[in-house]
Amino acid sequence: MQNLYYDKWINGYHFVVLGPTYPMSKLSKHYDTVLSETQLKWLAKQLAQSPHNKPTFVFLHEPIPNTVAGSNGGYLINGDKLRNILNQYSSVLFFSGHTHYTLKNNPGAVYHDHFTMFNTSSVRNPITSNHKSIGDSEGLYVEVDDHKVTVRGRDFTNRMWINNFTIRINS
Repeated sequence: MQNLYYDKWINGYHFVVLGPTYPMSKLSKHYDTVLSETQLKWLAKQLAQSPHNKPTFVFLHEPIPNTVAGSNGGYLINGDKLRNILNQYSSVLFFSGHTHYTLKNNPGAVYHDHFTMFNTSSVRNPITSNHKSIGDSEGLYVEVDDHKVTVRGRDFTNRMWINNFTIRINS
């Protein structure tokens, strides 16, 4: 790949993948990351080209601070700049991981601002809000049609849907 970040169009839907870097000055103390100014400008340009009557899917490993479950520890140094860009587009669906917080019985797995953010849990060792590993494997299943997006939680270990986790968004 030529960049840490890229976009792709699939059947008229825009998918944007972001890639942070670790600031060298913080590497020895923290696992915080940063999005470059170049990448943020690129993102703004990409989102301006997205259709506003369809969802745009944006992915980043780290969550925006103080949004979804487990994101109060920081992780993304300039998350406020990212959030300001994404807040301009209500059609954005933002997916992040890193925290490993479970989808089961967790209202913090989804966060609504001007756009919608999802915690994706973890395919290895999701944890509860008190940092207890539940030993399962979880993730999200996303279904898109012309009029709505349905995001469902999936327990991969037990091959079951997570009953309390179904989000429907009309476009």
